[in-house]
Amino acid sequence: MLSAIEAGTSSIYCGNQCRWYHGFFDRSIEGTPGPGTAGSGGLSPRCSITYKYAKPFDPDYWADEYSTEYLCILGNNEKFPKSVSKREVMAKCGQADAEQEHSECQKAKAEIESDGSKVLHCGKCSSCSTFHDMAVMDKTKTTITSHMTDCSAKWSLGLLDFPRFPPDSASLIKCLREKGIDFTEDSAEAWEDPANKPSCMQTWVDNIVNDKMLCMWHCLTKFIKTKNSGDFARDQCLQCDEYTSGPAFIKGAGANRRSTGIRSDIKRTQLDGTEWVEKICPIGFYSQPPPALPEASSICITNHAWYSLRWAFENSSGNVVGPWAQYPVFHKKVCMDLNKIIPPPGPGTYRARVVPVGGLGHYTTTPEVTFKPGVDRQISITCRGTTLNPSCTIDGK
Repeated sequence: MLSAIEAGTSSIYCGNQCRWYHGFFDRSIEGTPGPGTAGSGGLSPRCSITYKYAKPFDPDYWADEYSTEYLCILGNNEKFPKSVSKREVMAKCGQADAEQEHSECQKAKAEIESDGSKVLHCGKCSSCSTFHDMAVMDKTKTTITSHMTDCSAKWSLGLLDFPRFPPDSASLIKCLREKGIDFTEDSAEAWEDPANKPSCMQTWVDNIVNDKMLCMWHCLTKFIKTKNSGDFARDQCLQCDEYTSGPAFIKGAGANRRSTGIRSDIKRTQLDGTEWVEKICPIGFYSQPPPALPEASSICITNHAWYSLRWAFENSSGNVVGPWAQYPVFHKKVCMDLNKIIPPPGPGTYRARVVPVGGLGHYTTTPEVTFKPGVDRQISITCRGTTLNPSCTIDGK
């Protein structure tokens, strides 16, 4: 029996939890609310202190330590993809140069695809391992988090079903489809034997309802500001979703943005070099080398917002480097040069942390630049938005 918080107030919520324990892919298993003392199914050691209901990731899928030996491959003239063990290939794709065109990883991918097969993603196949669902993820990669949050918040508050309550998933799916998030709703699209199997849309809806029950307190600000912060390292709602709902979602979907090689609207670079690093599959269907960052030694920020702001350089670890700039008021520009900071910072990637005055702690970061000591090159950035929702973009981008 599940605990009250895991079960929620109707079977739509606790059915997800029951399947976690008693048959993950079997949609014939349903749950009913009730008291109980069951735990969270095993805690991920990385997040168990912060997120009480965190669950462990399945190592056969592209997540956590990213050590899976499996690839999801669609064979030539085959309708459904298969999960294929490729331990030697995945070892090559764990190298630092894996994303580069002539790496051993890319050569291994070319060899797999030489007979007309297609590598869809890293990790085992599941409900979203279809060309249509992967295409939806790609076309919405810059908007899906904000649009998903908007629909989720309205649905959770009952605004999509008013005056009917509690809300059902039909209105949530309608909202998602209207925003272009039209994942497949027929499980036969993904499974050779679709009986009692989830569709891709069901997997995404399961993730939303799980977040509603287990991440609500970490996501309260999303009911006010649904726009994606994009900053995983500082956004507890994104983190709770990752570690509480993520293990079931990644296993249920198979194909997700990271496993297919899509660079999404969630920035995770601050985790690089830490045990929390989150990797993009280097040989997924959409995998390609990361875009080169612009080189610059100085950043100039122009304030086009109706508030005063201050800013400082920030390194890739999220630490402020050097002094804070003076307060540029509306339409004023302030520049700072990394070459002139004492002590001088080393080469690497840097960005500006921009803090609106009176923004109640809200801030944003600018796009990153590559800095090499001695290089004399300037990049201009313009900041707009409100004190609670600031945004900054490179001029001309």
